[in-house]
Order: sequence, then C-alpha cells, then structure tokens
Amino acid sequence: MLRGQVHNENQVAFQTNDTRQVYLVDPHEYVDQVGKEIGFRRRRTVYGTLSSMDYARAGDTLSFGGPEVACQKDFTLCKFGNFSSFGSERIVSIRRATDPAVLRLAAATFGTVCARQPCAGSAADSVYAVRLESPVTLPKAGCLANVDEMSAAGSIIEGSVFRHTNANLGRTKSRDSVIRGNVFSNAAECHLDAVPLPMYLEGPWVIPNVTIENNTFEDCPRGDTIHAGAMAEVTARNNRFGSALKLDESAKEQRAAHFDGVFVAGASSTANGTAYLQLIDQARRLLAPADTEFQTISGVYDPVSTGLVEGAQWNGALWTQNT
Repeated sequence: MLRGQVHNENQVAFQTNDTRQVYLVDPHEYVDQVGKEIGFRRRRTVYGTLSSMDYARAGDTLSFGGPEVACQKDFTLCKFGNFSSFGSERIVSIRRATDPAVLRLAAATFGTVCARQPCAGSAADSVYAVRLESPVTLPKAGCLANVDEMSAAGSIIEGSVFRHTNANLGRTKSRDSVIRGNVFSNAAECHLDAVPLPMYLEGPWVIPNVTIENNTFEDCPRGDTIHAGAMAEVTARNNRFGSALKLDESAKEQRAAHFDGVFVAGASSTANGTAYLQLIDQARRLLAPADTEFQTISGVYDPVSTGLVEGAQWNGALWTQNT
C-alpha cells in the first residue's frame, strides 16, 4: 500500500509504567459494515483516505508534543511558540491494544486531551500499543504524537499554474517547504493557507519554515490572501496580487493558440481557441486511475455494490487531492 494515500493526523498518546511502551489513540478510525466486507478499517472523516497507524511501520519515528495552554475552539491561545516537544523515538513494533484496562485509560486520556484542545470528528475507538527503541517520558495527562514519515516535510511547489476552483487557492501542511513562482487564479476564496487544522486532530501540530515567494495571485487582493495560521511560521515575499496582473494580449493569444494537456495536445486557429481540446482532455482525465485536480472513476467505485458512490463516507475510496 502506498503511504502517500495516508492522510496525516495526530494521535493521542499516553503511557502506563513502561517508558518504552506508548499507547496511541487513532482518532479517525472505526469499522463499519462496508469496511468489514471490503477488508480494511475506514476513517471517520470525509477524506476517505487511510488511517495513519494502520500503515505506520517499524523504523518510523514518532514525535511527541502538545500545547502548553488550553486552546480555544479557533486556537487563538495556541500560538506557534507555545507547543512543547516531549521528544521523538523510533518504532520497534505496533499492535492493536485489547486490554480492557488500557482501553478505559485510552478513553479517559482522550477526554483529558480534548478538554485542552478541540477534537472535532474524533473518537477513542481504536488504540495501538507501540514499542519504542528508547525510553520516553510523556505527561501523565497525555499528549499528541505524529509519525514523522507522514508529515510531507520539505515539499517544493514551483513554476505551476493553479486555476478554476470552487474552494480556496490551496493549503499546505509541509514544514521546511517552498511555494515559489506559481500563478493562482479564478478561485472562489482567495486564501492560500498554511494551517495544520489541529482542531480536527490533523497533523502535524506546527508548521515551521514555510516560504511563499514570487507568486502571482490574479484577481486576489493583497490583504489576507496568504493566510498563516497561529501555529505556522511563514515568510511571504515578492508576491504579486490583484486584477491588474492580467497577462498581456500577446501572451493571451499565444496561450489560446496551443494547448498541452495530460492526454490531449494541439493547436487552434479558431476564435474560441483551444477550449474544445481542453474539454476532451478533462473528460479523459476523469477516467484515469488518479488525478491531482479532478475526481476520477477509481475514487468513487465501490467494489461491494459494484457501483459508483460519493458522499461524506466514500466507502474507502481514495480522494487523490488529500493524499
């Protein structure tokens, strides 16, 4: 199973007496009837992607941390600098916890942690026992844990064009990352976010060292277009904003005269340019195994009913935009 299909999430972590043993509550995992029939556990969230702890491996690194103060619903009290680190260690083994006493403690710890910060759409239904290479000491009240290998650190988004979306410009959760030299246009919401969404126990809990530079935001005001959350460290420089940034006429004509799609490419001398070629390319992309912009046929196929499904719980289908 490709681990790129796993949506990053924070686990709720706690210990008993053994400092090389930690227990993790996977907050977005449960089993329903369809999940049993098709053979894997499904996330409680709308993403339709796979659970972190089902696909963590021996040798991965777990990092532990948590807020120093209780957070409000919008995390206004939890700033970038007031998240504590409790260390990190490599995983030796992972198994599901079944001891009733451990499961009761998991539920109690989950409640304690979620009293300090929002845990929307989460539950303590799934608990893992994780053996570590070296001892760690966690707070008695519990804390958060994140698998480093699933944090998408160090990503580079450069020299790309993003256009036509009924949502925001995008969201990054990648630390030590760069978004450089791109063009963004025609978005329903002019927000490029650097926000980890910890209120849904999505990870990682902080996003340091994000650079957003030399991008062009067409039809977007300078104001709040680049939106850095309270737990993100963002440097924004040399970006251009506003409707005055339209391409000059010669560039428009050149772009209209030729189209290079994923499956279709060609030139046009007609008044409406390459719009017809673009539609053919988009239609073909909907039949591809996966696509970074459009939902594809594989993402809504349900092998149990041998049909197509879509909705808040997509029967385990993969939403490629979130993987």
